[in-house]
Amino acid sequence: MAITQIFLIILNGLAMGVVDLIPGISGGTLALITGIYGRLVTAIKCFDIKAFKLVLSGKILDFIRYVDGVFLLCLGIGIIISIFSFARAVDYMLDNQPLLLFSFFTGVIVASSIVLIRKIGNWPFSNYISIFFGVIVALLLSGLNEYTTPNTSVYVFMAGIIGGGAMLLPGISGSFILLLVGKYSYMINAVKEFDVFVLCVFGLGYFVGVLSFAKLLSWVLKRHFQISLLFLIGLMLGSFNKIWPWRIVENDDSSAGNNLYSRSVLPWEYENLSNSDPQIIISITIIISGFVLVILMHRIGSKFIRIKS
Repeated sequence: MAITQIFLIILNGLAMGVVDLIPGISGGTLALITGIYGRLVTAIKCFDIKAFKLVLSGKILDFIRYVDGVFLLCLGIGIIISIFSFARAVDYMLDNQPLLLFSFFTGVIVASSIVLIRKIGNWPFSNYISIFFGVIVALLLSGLNEYTTPNTSVYVFMAGIIGGGAMLLPGISGSFILLLVGKYSYMINAVKEFDVFVLCVFGLGYFVGVLSFAKLLSWVLKRHFQISLLFLIGLMLGSFNKIWPWRIVENDDSSAGNNLYSRSVLPWEYENLSNSDPQIIISITIIISGFVLVILMHRIGSKFIRIKS
């Protein structure tokens, strides 16, 4: 593998690690638009009985070649470095500058949707149904309330399985799934505090989730690529409900308690309802920056990284 490819794969991992920290966007989305998604899924699903036998027989080099180990190692290094480097920054931005943070990811999702839609060659009626269904599923998921679960090893392991499976799906954020099952803040704190035991339990579950889901996903994409891709695009478009920058938090009048929920509003409504500066100019600038960054990543990825699917 050329040095340029190694550098770009690590860079891709860094970007995937950052977006995987954000509820609302998936690292799988970036993998898809930069051209490594098929290679990633194929490499992961190679962790099978044959790979296990190669390790047991001491054929380590054959094992590395069989599972595309150099590619996975470079990507994994980027993701791990990114998560541990940016967890505090992302946590700070979510608490103090969510408007600017989600403005950036709005630009990312708009550009990602355009890039992916351009991969579709023709548009029969079934394609429209697929993308519409994806949007509906995403809206239903984003409308769910967060559940509170015990911080035991079993629940952390299960959260890892769910998060790992979601990571492979462009459009479904693993962090958002963790938010729904009440483990997002807990895992962010575990990363910040470097709680080795919790991270290992979660990581084991994550590994199991990724391996379990990769084979199914690979089978579906190979046999129904366009419909599957459009469903995933629909999921991504539906996630706008969670990452739209201008949101206000209100009391949930339908509940007997004092539960809070957030809803999307227009920038001028945001200013009136929240008495806060909507920062329209800087937000639009950041949206454009996110858009341009994705287009650049797509062009660089298309030029230098060979897709193996």
